[in-house]
Amino acid sequence: MPPKPKTPKAPSRPAAAPKKKADMPKDPTSSQPTKKKPKIARKRKNDGNDDILAPGMNPKGFVQLHKGEGQVGSYAMFGRRDDFRKFILSSLVLNAYTNSYTDSITIQVRQRDVLEYIRDQEDRMKSEASPIDVYPKQSDNIHAVQRTALACAQLSRQVERASGQWPFDQEQEKKAVSAFEALAGRQASAFDRSDVSVKSFGPFLKYGESDLEPYSRAFNVILCLSWSLSPKVWSKRFENAKWDEEVRFSTAHVPHWMRERDGTKKPAKAPDQATNTSEPPKPNPEVLVSWKMTSLFPKQRELTEWLTEIGLVDNIPSELPITVRPTATRAEVRDIIRAKFQLNQNQAQIATLQVKSSLSNIMKQDWSAVQKELWSGIDSSPVVEMTLIDVV
Repeated sequence: MPPKPKTPKAPSRPAAAPKKKADMPKDPTSSQPTKKKPKIARKRKNDGNDDILAPGMNPKGFVQLHKGEGQVGSYAMFGRRDDFRKFILSSLVLNAYTNSYTDSITIQVRQRDVLEYIRDQEDRMKSEASPIDVYPKQSDNIHAVQRTALACAQLSRQVERASGQWPFDQEQEKKAVSAFEALAGRQASAFDRSDVSVKSFGPFLKYGESDLEPYSRAFNVILCLSWSLSPKVWSKRFENAKWDEEVRFSTAHVPHWMRERDGTKKPAKAPDQATNTSEPPKPNPEVLVSWKMTSLFPKQRELTEWLTEIGLVDNIPSELPITVRPTATRAEVRDIIRAKFQLNQNQAQIATLQVKSSLSNIMKQDWSAVQKELWSGIDSSPVVEMTLIDVV
């Protein structure tokens, strides 16, 4: 079950709008000057130091983003913060939250348990009945898992049916708001509930997602609402005068596997359009990536011992070559390494990446400096040493 909605710690950098003098509310029907472009939400932290996020392959490997509003909003396919906040406060999500938390406020449920139950009980997940009626009040964890799983399945299914906009029902909205406010002790902000955007939760085959990804999105959205109930977070997100101001999520909020690649955005220039035809094109160097299993890093040793104990140590190759394009970004290089070494399937993630000849830290050092080193020609056969840790 999602964490207790009492007083969870607020995120370190909530995506709040900059403070300005409060303006008098304007009549939306009156003539207005050209509408300003939506603001861009600030990045949560330096993207260069983030873990590379990949779609889930097993219940343990799905992302958990509920503490970051920009991240979970982008994961739920929303491009704007105001649209996502209104979606969170619609009857769709309020009902899912109420069904998940009723009678089990003190019981915590893990995402992996919910996804495992959905995977193993597919027929039960088709029920449209209230999760509380299907799984009556109990004091043990399994009933909390069952209720949350059914709530996630119903939320995902209802989102898919909405196809862009949730069918507005005034009585349904009032009932959902009343039940939520009674349970959570928070007053939902007022807004035009007939205009709530709804985005499909997938799965999106073009991103390589599995059938469980929509339920992971639903779970993260429910937990995001629960996390927002902290007094500090709630006041900044939903009690601020500009809580529904048009703000776009930044690209850094979008999970890595859902981002557009640089090469797909801009067509390559024709030869006669090149700005410097005298400079020969840079080669695509082959870099040998080596798994440094002897690392003294404690979590690295724990992962190696665990993989050895269960007989999976040979599933991760000790070394593999990769080709690096001149235009490749740091995130793309790490994605290539993760895919080639099948780290997601082996429940591992990259801890460090270092160019062996200079010990340049690919994970933290300025990427342009690392690129310059790789194309300097000093090291004809560059080697990158990698250490891994267990996915927790």
